[in-house]
Amino acid sequence: MSQDEKIHWERILVEAVAIVASILLAFAIDAWWEYRGEREKEQEILQNLLIEFERNRAELDRTLITLIESHNAGKQLLMFVGKSFTNDDNTVIEQKFEDLYVGNWFDPSSGALEALISGDQLNLILNTKLRTRLAGWSGLVTDYKRDEGELLYLLRRDLGPMLDAIAPLPSVEEAAPGFFQSRYQEAFKDIQFMNLIGNISFWANASVEEASLLGGEIDQIITLIENEIE
Repeated sequence: MSQDEKIHWERILVEAVAIVASILLAFAIDAWWEYRGEREKEQEILQNLLIEFERNRAELDRTLITLIESHNAGKQLLMFVGKSFTNDDNTVIEQKFEDLYVGNWFDPSSGALEALISGDQLNLILNTKLRTRLAGWSGLVTDYKRDEGELLYLLRRDLGPMLDAIAPLPSVEEAAPGFFQSRYQEAFKDIQFMNLIGNISFWANASVEEASLLGGEIDQIITLIENEIE
């Protein structure tokens, strides 16, 4: 091989290596930009999730307060069984029936998480623990809603009509003070009525336990999100 031919092949080899290197560099730059874009998208997702779960934590706290009140009211109402009622007792009983009704039902925000899952973007979350907890969140909410639904069913279907039969509504009492007399003494001798109160207290407590689990899960999720936010 002549010197010119050797130089020619060396130049071809150098050019080939340069071409391959430039292609690999281009791939590396594309991959880096793609990775950077995914990380920026992940940060946006994490910020939205943090807002959503902080809102859910506050909503759940409000619900827990009323669930605990409902559970305690049921237990306290059962203590009046077999007693002779005084006017003061009637006043306390009326208040406990108000407490028995749950004023706040947990209605979690889920737009950010649903968009993440339905858009098949859950894999953008790099933290596997966080990803797993987010994937399992809806199942925990379903478990809670089952107990909450049972409580709501008993309150609306059964307790409401029974109370209508034994005590006037506040608006009726205001319109005709003292005209209708509450029949709590008779009602507290009715085993069906007392069993209903016991069941409501039971399902309120079951809802408290499920809500407490949800609260712990929310706290874990929030902590994991905060650790991932730059």
